[in-house]
Amino acid sequence: MSRRAVSLGYYRYYRRNLPNGVRVVVVYNPHIASFRLTVAALRGSMHQPVNHVGDVHLLEHLLCHSTRSLSSAKLATRKDALYGLNAYTTADLLAIHASGANSDAPRALSLISKMFLDQDFSNTAF
Repeated sequence: MSRRAVSLGYYRYYRRNLPNGVRVVVVYNPHIASFRLTVAALRGSMHQPVNHVGDVHLLEHLLCHSTRSLSSAKLATRKDALYGLNAYTTADLLAIHASGANSDAPRALSLISKMFLDQDFSNTAF
């Protein structure tokens, strides 16, 4: 695993490449008691075939709808309990991000991980 730390002003950036290919970037400022977390899939609208225009944006909505272990209502309740959780799609990526007090960071990471990794796209999930 490669790990790199860079300091720019008050901010300290850490980057680590995990064995599964996921790159984790942490931005830390000891003078601020809040976090911002973004988890992104580096595939956006420019990566989809012409006959599948809109699929990545649809996937964004499906990821935010429910998981195998969280119904739509439970997921919405957990998202609302965080200060801010949202998602977006660009030409380059699909991202889910959260921000809030440092004490909420572990809950945000756990929830976003479930949204990306604990999915059931069968017809019965909708």
